[in-house]
Amino acid sequence: MSCLETFKVNLDELKEGVTTLNFTLDDAFFHAVEATEVSSGQVDAALSIRKTENYYTLTAHVEGVVIVPCDRCLDDMELPISTDAEANICVASKDEEDMIQSLQPTDDGVVDVSWWLYENVALMIPIQHVHDTGKCYAEMMKTLQEYSAARSSNGTDAGTDPRWNKLKELMPKGE
Repeated sequence: MSCLETFKVNLDELKEGVTTLNFTLDDAFFHAVEATEVSSGQVDAALSIRKTENYYTLTAHVEGVVIVPCDRCLDDMELPISTDAEANICVASKDEEDMIQSLQPTDDGVVDVSWWLYENVALMIPIQHVHDTGKCYAEMMKTLQEYSAARSSNGTDAGTDPRWNKLKELMPKGE
């Protein structure tokens, strides 16, 4: 049995009112969803499902820590995650307009919330994620500095690209 089976919720078995489910998004979860942004982590997700006649409102509070690679040194770093998310399920209507911003159950009334939870975690990861100053992998930073220094010490002014010199000649002399 896949670890993602526990993330499948049978809507037909829910009673009217609010049902609360708790999930743990751990290393096995991130591996099973083939997460590209997250290598591992330990995240708790509290999911509340409010059921009315043909309508369900899912509210999730997700909090924990994920492990992502540092953009600067490529070493793993911990990134705290905390978010609240909401989704709607309307089982009476298959209208395309109702399907926007909602989860869709299968024909037997089961909805898989695993990918939805992962997406909410992934959305909390900033575009650039780097260690705090001084926390990067020292050997990688040393190598990065060596190559950066070698590239900028080729005898030209590192501040100005020489290709711009011809354009400077076109400027009026007074400016």
